[in-house]
Amino acid sequence: MKEKIIELDDFLSQELKKYGFKRQKKYTYQCKIEGGIKRISFVTTKTRGKDETHIYILAGFNYPELNKLVYFLRNEPYEKVWRTASINIAFLINPKKTYGFYINQYTDMKAVEKDILSKIVECAFPFLDKCNTLEKFESMLLSGDEAVRRSAFRRPEWNLLALSLLLERHNADDVIEKYYDDFAKNLPLLQTAQEQIKKYDVDFKE
Repeated sequence: MKEKIIELDDFLSQELKKYGFKRQKKYTYQCKIEGGIKRISFVTTKTRGKDETHIYILAGFNYPELNKLVYFLRNEPYEKVWRTASINIAFLINPKKTYGFYINQYTDMKAVEKDILSKIVECAFPFLDKCNTLEKFESMLLSGDEAVRRSAFRRPEWNLLALSLLLERHNADDVIEKYYDDFAKNLPLLQTAQEQIKKYDVDFKE
């Protein structure tokens, strides 16, 4: 079984290289974008009681400066492992259906590899391209794009609040007012954010 997973890893590493992706670590491939990276990866899980492994695909992107600012606004210690957004591409293919493969010793990996690559190109790439700048990420969140909003690690309102400061295209108070019901689910955290905004120019930008 291990050999088949290695085969898939090698296949995706070679094929995704044609699109500018490099293997970052095992089962993970990334490509630089302005201010961050976009990422494709696959996850393996063993099926209990069976000699098989389930594989599914994730697409996501990471903007470290945005992540740091969200933590700053929440006055929480920054966790570098946090990613800006990640989504199972099953949702991008069909939100009502699952997508993945159960691999066993008899699996034809060539067919699996071909299918996975086609879904990455047809579904994951367009999703990533919609958010390959901070401005486009903000636009997708504001437009209510369901996949982008669903993918955001922190809720959309926190990303939008941070983006309003980073991009200086929207007033932070306007974001709070628009999404007040969401922020108000944790009023102490909202109050913290309002105090942190006052410190943004000195404590964060400096």
